[in-house]
Amino acid sequence: IVIAGRREPSPAVFAEPPLKPEMFPLPPALPGPPCTDLAAEITRRNLSAGALLCNFISHINHSEGSNFYSLYGLPPQRLNALRQHRLGQFPEQQQTDLEWLQRIPKAELHCHLGGILTPREIIAVAEHSQTELADLCRQNPDLAAWQEQIRASVSARDTQSLRFWFKHKDELRRAVKDVPEPFCLIAFVLAFQKNPDLLERLIYHDYPDEVSFQGIGIENYERLGDLQGSGLLQNENCLRAACQILIRYCLHENITYLELRCSPVNYTRGGLSGEKVTEILLQELQPCRSTHFSLLFIASRHGRMSDVYRQIELTAAMLDHPTLGEDFRHRFVGFDLAGAEHSRSTRELREAFSSLHKRCLNITIHAGETAPADSVWEAVYFLNADRIGHGLTLEDNPNLINLILNRRIAIEMCPSSNFQICSFWDAFITQSASNKTYPLQKYLQQGLRVSICTDNPGISSTTLSREYLKAARLCPGGLSQWDTLRLCRNAFQASFAPFAIRREILRKAEKHISEILEKNDY
Repeated sequence: IVIAGRREPSPAVFAEPPLKPEMFPLPPALPGPPCTDLAAEITRRNLSAGALLCNFISHINHSEGSNFYSLYGLPPQRLNALRQHRLGQFPEQQQTDLEWLQRIPKAELHCHLGGILTPREIIAVAEHSQTELADLCRQNPDLAAWQEQIRASVSARDTQSLRFWFKHKDELRRAVKDVPEPFCLIAFVLAFQKNPDLLERLIYHDYPDEVSFQGIGIENYERLGDLQGSGLLQNENCLRAACQILIRYCLHENITYLELRCSPVNYTRGGLSGEKVTEILLQELQPCRSTHFSLLFIASRHGRMSDVYRQIELTAAMLDHPTLGEDFRHRFVGFDLAGAEHSRSTRELREAFSSLHKRCLNITIHAGETAPADSVWEAVYFLNADRIGHGLTLEDNPNLINLILNRRIAIEMCPSSNFQICSFWDAFITQSASNKTYPLQKYLQQGLRVSICTDNPGISSTTLSREYLKAARLCPGGLSQWDTLRLCRNAFQASFAPFAIRREILRKAEKHISEILEKNDY
């Protein structure tokens, strides 16, 4: 049926699924009422395409980057509503904003395995090793006596003695002689089963509220994760339980793609090998249908160079593994450098990273978080970074911003951890320790490909939806729903997933967002 003459398809038009005969079956008997389904669908697509092309031309701001293409098919008044409705301006609107954000399909590009658990989840993970712990206590009376001592301190709410163990993580991990890791730590955590609020108070003793939990520095921030990560997750049962918590979290937050960062060689003190840790992660995360999980390995600036090489060598070993290699290559998407920037310059790591570059691996680097913009420059020039984690000080170097814009290097911003480590102005906190403005809005206006991430959702007591809201709170005037969707699309586009997977995940997200907006559900 020729309805409007032949015309070339516009690249701006969002490609809907092709029409197929089986989509429009004829009525079972003739004569009968006319079947107009096909004509109605063609009319709808014509109108949608016309609106899409018009809106795309008139509303897109090429300096700021584009949004989900399907949005341009909305009526102009709906488009304007998305641009005008702002998040993060009014505390009383916070719950409504969060509910809207939770419904949006999202991608998470910067999430550390070692920081995903809340205090209550730390206890829940430790409970998966209770049977093993009970066996060890029967074999080792000293361990049983030590656990009873901790339980007594918890019952008496003796925070002074408990804080000693929390502050001295190395002593806690080896509190009882001849007990393998992480069972001393598991025994300590399980003493709080009936008092999870006390464990939370113990961890966040110096930062009891949002006002005090800002500008604490990266070293103090990282200590808040000492009970989890490379502490608790030295055990197979604990690793598997943590993965299941992560899966449930992603389902609740509508996270359809997540890149999980981890350092398997740091999880080997309990007898697991780096290969076994990786295998466990693949086994637990790969079957998940609601979220596509990818893996990033991490080397850390602080510590020994030999540990950096161990992680790089594990990467090569897993890529070439005779049995796990195929599964690993399907899920492994890149390599990360983390840790306090002042500990070691990226210049010193250039040779170590050369083998990763030869394999053409994606590289993301923590840079510009607590160090000047030169740290970002080094990450780009010495380590060929494809993405930058945080990039807060990038705004101090306009020439570097232009370079990153031209190379389409993405920026992974983590509003809560950025606020907690560095401190910025927050619209909802009147006692902010800083008048510094979070650079997100500036980066968006300059067209940088910025994404919103959690960093460590458990440590920061946040979720990805809350991170979008926190981002809006850190921007004077808040963020529009339009910009929020731009940030969401940026995350999908900047993922390290293979092209075909990235395209499919983005297509599904686009379809879901269209359905939400078509229902006026915003």
